[in-house]
Amino acid sequence: MKIELNDDLLIARGTRRACYQHPDEASLCIKISTGTPNSIKQQARECHYYRAMDKRGVDFSHLTRYEGAIETNLGTGHLYECIKDHDDTYSKSLTHYLKKNNGQQKELMLQFSNLEDYLLKHGILFYDLNGGNIICKKDPQGKLRLVMIDGIGEVISFTFLNIFKFHRDKTIRRRWQRVVKNVELSLTRS
Repeated sequence: MKIELNDDLLIARGTRRACYQHPDEASLCIKISTGTPNSIKQQARECHYYRAMDKRGVDFSHLTRYEGAIETNLGTGHLYECIKDHDDTYSKSLTHYLKKNNGQQKELMLQFSNLEDYLLKHGILFYDLNGGNIICKKDPQGKLRLVMIDGIGEVISFTFLNIFKFHRDKTIRRRWQRVVKNVELSLTRS
């Protein structure tokens, strides 16, 4: 049986995928590729990477979980944990909270800088991480926890060198510097 998706279930639309609320499971969302060759390749790489992380026993405390593929009326979709706040509203992005100026910026920037340590500790590669792909999940006390929802995995074809910790860490650090610059740049534009 195919899952029926429509615009009422649309959470967000990116350049390569659209994200829908699962109609029957509030804790899940479904990402649908736009159908371009790049978007299809991106989804396949990401699924493979998530499965590999799961096999390695990676701590998913700052990552959304991947739950597998599912057929929908819009084509094959991919199930992910849907990140919501304690009140069941969709969690907002890091960029949203940093621009809001509500007194939480210092704590969020500390958590943001700690994400690099998390990525290094667990050997998690990423390719398109930015303030919009990092969500702030709010608990009942108002405390925020950062969760990366997109841009995880590797984009290059030749990934052999990534099995070596030194090379993988160097790649993570280099890419992380771009993330920091992009987040800082997005804040200066507000």
